[in-house]
Amino acid sequence: MLEVIEIAAIAAVGVLLTYILTAASHHRRLKEVGNKLPGPRESFLWGNAADMQAQGGLVLFLDHLHERYGPIARFWEGMGSLSISINDPQLLEQVNAIRLEKRVDGLDFLKGLLGARGIGYTSGAQAKARRQLWHSVLSGQPFQQSMLPAFNTTVEATLKRWSKNGEIQGEGVVIEFNTAARVLWLQLNQRLRYSAFPSLPFSSAWREKRRLLTFIHTEEAESHKDWGTGDLLSLLIAAKGQDGTPAFSPAEVHDEVLTLLFGVYDNSKILSHTLHQLACHPGAQQTAREEVDAAWSGQPPRTIQALISLRYLHACLQETLRLSAGRGVIWRVMEQDVWVGKFLLPRNATLVAPTASVHSNPDYWPEPSKFKPERFLETDPSTGGWRPVKHPGGHSLAFIPFGFGLRNCLGQKYALNTATLILGYILQRFTVELPTKADRQLHFKEENLSLESTDGIHLRLTPRLSPVSQA
Repeated sequence: MLEVIEIAAIAAVGVLLTYILTAASHHRRLKEVGNKLPGPRESFLWGNAADMQAQGGLVLFLDHLHERYGPIARFWEGMGSLSISINDPQLLEQVNAIRLEKRVDGLDFLKGLLGARGIGYTSGAQAKARRQLWHSVLSGQPFQQSMLPAFNTTVEATLKRWSKNGEIQGEGVVIEFNTAARVLWLQLNQRLRYSAFPSLPFSSAWREKRRLLTFIHTEEAESHKDWGTGDLLSLLIAAKGQDGTPAFSPAEVHDEVLTLLFGVYDNSKILSHTLHQLACHPGAQQTAREEVDAAWSGQPPRTIQALISLRYLHACLQETLRLSAGRGVIWRVMEQDVWVGKFLLPRNATLVAPTASVHSNPDYWPEPSKFKPERFLETDPSTGGWRPVKHPGGHSLAFIPFGFGLRNCLGQKYALNTATLILGYILQRFTVELPTKADRQLHFKEENLSLESTDGIHLRLTPRLSPVSQA
């Protein structure tokens, strides 16, 4: 018996030593290869954490990194954790970024809140199959017909409340739109049969997790009674796999719902930032308003086509995403060694695509700091009107606010259509203005890998003198 234990102990020590030697060899290679790439010096234990903190967060750090070191720059997220940031779309294409898998292990801290069975934690064939299921759920576009009347009602009621409760200034009302837009966005998500997401992780509302989970379970049970009524929760439950069995187990429905709640939490920034840009650019606002008046004739939009037809307004949303509201970070995993010019990008390193830096790259976006919605439009020879540019910025990876490739955002059409609906209503009824000259300049701080305006976004809504007649 003692001999068996001794053999097992020796084997365990051997496995441990092999693991340590392999890890050390991997670490040494990453250090040797990584430090041949341009980038700042790092701490042995903490990598470039101090540099990130000094810049105000990862997003701002990456902006600074590319300003100093060029289109390829490396940094260290800890001892031996190599990240390579690329802000040039052609180089992202060269490393085959659109086919690389997302680095999900960096999101492990969210598993306790979101659950580990949602699409955010799947990979490989499982991720592909899950995305196909999601596409089958969303292909019917519940937003189009079944949800549009409910959304119209919610937006109408909100505009009346804003007019009544805003701070009176002259003939208009002043509203802080960061808060107002978030409240409205969460109300619309409730129409999808989602409870308002309580908070981001590690806040005081984290303790409400069990209550939220209980709510989702209750919603599931109720939805089983009326499958396929058009809301997303019912459609998830009703979805079938190729063999005719339920596509999602109750546990998977539960985690998918929570994942989506987290994903749509800060999409309201699209709305508030676009309104701010339109207030700063009255000419663009008037062009967008004329488009809405011509398309809707003062009526509530009743079809998805009434939203899709607003090409210029959609371009305003895209340009806002490029300038400010779409600032984030995309992570992928290098699957093999790749040479890019004289630089070797090693296997298992983290590839980072910093959207803010990509979207301000002057090689693809001339005068990148200017608000120019026309970047996203071109003339349609057959009609003489506008049509969307196929590749904004001249490259398929030059505009990536919703990610790219296998892991692009499934909810991007929902986010843009919802913002178009709300903006269309506002432009129908109001002129949007800056209350003071000081409100033109926004100041940002980084929160949860995106930039938040520190002083809010204050705008004045003044009723139009001669709005298009409404039914």
